[in-house]
Amino acid sequence: MRIDALCLSVLRDKAKWHGEAFHFARLKFAEQAQGTPVGELATALTAVVLDDTGDDDEYPPSAQARLAAVDESLDRVRARTEETGEPLLDRPYSAALRTLRALAAEDQHAFDTALSDLLVQACAEAVAFLRKSGVDLAPALEVLSGGLG
Repeated sequence: MRIDALCLSVLRDKAKWHGEAFHFARLKFAEQAQGTPVGELATALTAVVLDDTGDDDEYPPSAQARLAAVDESLDRVRARTEETGEPLLDRPYSAALRTLRALAAEDQHAFDTALSDLLVQACAEAVAFLRKSGVDLAPALEVLSGGLG
């Protein structure tokens, strides 16, 4: 399942409309994506946004059940990190998963911090990509250092 498609659907407020397709796509790729940051982000987003925690007995799931689903996703990433020794928790999708967890927990401070960290990381990656591509960032940096007003 493409995480980008799910995220765009959420942003366009169309996730519920396409919910069944996302549900079956997640099931199709669940085994191979289990424990990966991107796979677990998709699973957690499905729980939080589409009310699909994998527990058909509780629908719609309570806020606590959605939070538990996100925590289970984080636990699977931690377990895979321990198994493989890869720094999976340092990856952008893991940061997004922690941000989603703060949102699901309604922890404003943790959400603000996690979202700031996520945006700083995304900006740093974008700048690195642009520099590697030979883009002259001097004009943009000059505007930013001088303020926008």
